Amino acid sequence: MAIVGKQELVKLIANELGVEQKKVKEILEKSIDLIIENVKNGNEIRLLGFGTFKEKIVDRVITVPSTKEKRKVKFKTIKFKPSSKLKEEL
Repeated sequence: MAIVGKQELVKLIANELGVEQKKVKEILEKSIDLIIENVKNGNEIRLLGFGTFKEKIVDRVITVPSTKEKRKVKFKTIKFKPSSKLKEEL
């Protein structure tokens, strides 16, 4: 199994659509930036046929190394839920 990075994805899209790689890279990077910005602002990004990105608040218990005290902490993370179409394809 190969790893397809951003640059390889840009090449694949550019070749498939017959568009300049520079333009594809610009669009892909802007798309990623907007997904991050929207999820960070509490919005849910739903891409039909692919999946949903949303913020998730996670509760964890940590141990402070110096005191061995246990504390509950909350932190934000991102959750991706694949669509049923993506699940079927895999």
